[in-house]
Amino acid sequence: MNLVDNTILVTGGGSGIGSALAKAFALHSSNRVIVCGRNPQKLEIVRKDNPAIIPLSCDIASDRDQERLAE
Repeated sequence: MNLVDNTILVTGGGSGIGSALAKAFALHSSNRVIVCGRNPQKLEIVRKDNPAIIPLSCDIASDRDQERLAE
């Protein structure tokens, strides 16, 4: 599996395993890492720790949020 030059979406990226994965993927500067989750405050903390990570507050169980995420 190629771990560089990708756009990577991590759901549940505000804490725990999701946050750790996002930070690990972001270490490869050629990756574009997007984290999504329901808690915007947690996502902002992840972004502050690594400004290259792109936070997006959303609930993937919501049809509307799924469409917004795809855009």
